[in-house]
Amino acid sequence: MKRLLYCLPLLTLMACGGGVDPEPEIAGTYEMTQYTTPGANGIGTVTYNFPYTNPQNNQVYTGSVKIARNADNRIGIVYIIGIQGRTPLSDSLNLSLRSGGGKFEMYDGANRVGTIDETTFNYDSRTEIGTNTLQFSIKAKRAGM
Repeated sequence: MKRLLYCLPLLTLMACGGGVDPEPEIAGTYEMTQYTTPGANGIGTVTYNFPYTNPQNNQVYTGSVKIARNADNRIGIVYIIGIQGRTPLSDSLNLSLRSGGGKFEMYDGANRVGTIDETTFNYDSRTEIGTNTLQFSIKAKRAGM
């Protein structure tokens, strides 16, 4: 009976797993839901909710964000804006990651620029130029979610 009591804590630990929760899988494609860019002459911002239909020509704009995990603490990001009937526009970023409570925080150097988890991607970069703040942001959700 005493042997059984000594084994009970071990059995409980084994049943509960006792391990560290796995990190969320963040690599993959996210559908862009919002895109914010500096306004004309760097004044203010312009925000587009995707899919966006241009009222001047009825062209439909869509966006996607592709994430590749380069290393434990780095990700490569390619964002693409598709314009109906035109060649898509794209650009890329390479950011560092820090774990933060079920999400990862993204950094460009020492500046925190967003968060990412299994379902959402939020990037927000702001640069001060003179008296203007230039803002560039992307919000996206995991494709198919």
